[in-house]
Amino acid sequence: MQKLEILTDEELVKLHADGDVAASGVLLCRYKNAVKAICRQFFLVGGDEEDLMQEGMIALFGCISEYDPKFGAFGPYASRCVKNRVIDAVRKSGRNKNKPLADFVDVQSISDGELLSSSDTNPETLYLSAEGEKLILKSIDENLSDGEKSLFLLFLDGLSYSEIAAKTELSAKQVDNRLQKIKKKLKAATQTK
Repeated sequence: MQKLEILTDEELVKLHADGDVAASGVLLCRYKNAVKAICRQFFLVGGDEEDLMQEGMIALFGCISEYDPKFGAFGPYASRCVKNRVIDAVRKSGRNKNKPLADFVDVQSISDGELLSSSDTNPETLYLSAEGEKLILKSIDENLSDGEKSLFLLFLDGLSYSEIAAKTELSAKQVDNRLQKIKKKLKAATQTK
């Protein structure tokens, strides 16, 4: 019996396709740090690094099952798949239908100066919800410039980088750089409080 750790990625994928569960385990272990490195590049609104790591590992397992040598080397293919899955998870978390916090304020409500209505009539829950909204708005107001706020709200609305770039007359790369800076600012602000 051959030692699985010394086999190439492509050989392990072939063994997995032939039903060797241990081969996929070796690949998952081999690429775990690469998945972690990809996940560290992103910020999941309302989630944490472990949530992104889970998405990345699911994507990696899917790569192992779906890999075809015509895709090129397994490593770059897996990295692409994992990164795409993580980016997709980040985008989905920013959409209005997937609000990061149950008490987050709708973008339209911010401009109207109203708070979201809640179906929960428990006074304590309503109070805590309103306080949470105030803290989120205060954090955004205190830590972001007007330009950063508008850019971040477009991102939270679920617009792609290219759509945001078209609306703001920035390049997609500039949008990406600015959103990364905004995410770091907000993360730092929430960790210090």
